[in-house]
Amino acid sequence: MAPMTPLSSTSSRHAALGLLETWVALHNRTALAALLALAFAARALIAWWAADLNPATATIWEYGGIAELSLERGAIVSDATIDGSPYVFPTAFMPPALIFFDMFWFWLLGVGRSALACLIASNVLFGTAICFYTVRIAHTLFGSRPVALLAGLIIALHPVFVFSVSTYHAVNIYILLLLVVFDLLSTRVPRTAGNAALAGLMLGVAMLARTEYMILGSAMMTAAYLARKQIRLLLLAATCAALVVAPWTGRNYLVFHEFIPIVDSAGLNLYKGFNPFANGSGHWIDHSGLINQPVLEIVRNVPLTPRYEIDTENRFKAAALDFIRHNRFRSFVELPLRKILLFWLFDVYDPTTHSVLYQLSLWPVMLLAFVGIVRSVRSISGWDTNLLMIVAFFVAQTAVITGYAVHSRYRMNVEPFLACFAAFGLLLLLRPRDQASSITAIVSSANDRI
Repeated sequence: MAPMTPLSSTSSRHAALGLLETWVALHNRTALAALLALAFAARALIAWWAADLNPATATIWEYGGIAELSLERGAIVSDATIDGSPYVFPTAFMPPALIFFDMFWFWLLGVGRSALACLIASNVLFGTAICFYTVRIAHTLFGSRPVALLAGLIIALHPVFVFSVSTYHAVNIYILLLLVVFDLLSTRVPRTAGNAALAGLMLGVAMLARTEYMILGSAMMTAAYLARKQIRLLLLAATCAALVVAPWTGRNYLVFHEFIPIVDSAGLNLYKGFNPFANGSGHWIDHSGLINQPVLEIVRNVPLTPRYEIDTENRFKAAALDFIRHNRFRSFVELPLRKILLFWLFDVYDPTTHSVLYQLSLWPVMLLAFVGIVRSVRSISGWDTNLLMIVAFFVAQTAVITGYAVHSRYRMNVEPFLACFAAFGLLLLLRPRDQASSITAIVSSANDRI
């Protein structure tokens, strides 16, 4: 006979859980404020400890480099060293939102410690807002304050999200925009023309911050409106998104005389994913050194004209397509499968994923999210639109990374949603079996809003 769990231990655990849920119900605003304060404090502490505010040594990525040079030249330009000499050329290599954001602070305060400090402070605020929107989305999905706050707690203390604020990357901006778009498209928000227009406008801004959101955001938006056959609202939202992007697209056409919706980096991105050394990991490609000589051969003797960037990208695209034509099984089967595994598990080629903090946060969230997803699909009714949006988003995200290469930060796109399911999964495991079998015993009224 299997040993029985001591009744006192089980009863105490369930009594404690009940007291916690009762306290959260009575003090929801206090609990939410405490959670956001914790998220802010964790990010502020890491920013103070880890951020490099020295303009001479700080890594400001392509965004910051383009912003600094563009302010100096009076146009959106980039530069490269060609045969030992610098060459400046028009650029559409990076999405422009963070470039303009960086340019504002550099214009206001100069390229110095004050501007960099403002960029880091913005990251801290954006990162805290990501935690808030994770709470909102979890509450939309499950109608449960404990689940929502637990999901927010996961993101509030998630090492990758916390440490990301100490960098000058765009990740905290574009993930926040992604969550805002999801929130506006969800069943939480009334389906009116005004809200559809607002969702489209925010999606347009998100696209200008992260190019792949053209696909990911469009997949969510299509699922949200087609689920209820709201074609007019879908067209309205899509039109508003296009209107936001249109000025940048027009600028690209005037400069390059080609239709470039947002960026012209598809060639290099495709080549990173499909080349003789590719193993699915973008980080490995960037840092292995093996690809340096082939890249130099590809870009050798590109004419130094205003189309330098376009011509370079075309060469990368041609090299990638040539590899695909001659390596069909590897290109259409092996590499996509490797990328899917590297993305949905972890990029084993990236040293960042080997850290103890990364692994300690990865596996519990992943396993609990699996429990939550399975039980959600089986048990929850009445939130089909939200579920369809998440499914469409996950499928689109998977498709996007199979055409490129995996970086560990790409997983941050899906982590807030996994945190929602992980929180639900954990609450399921803490409940008695007879209560866990009934979704109404776990999820409180969805009419209660945070």
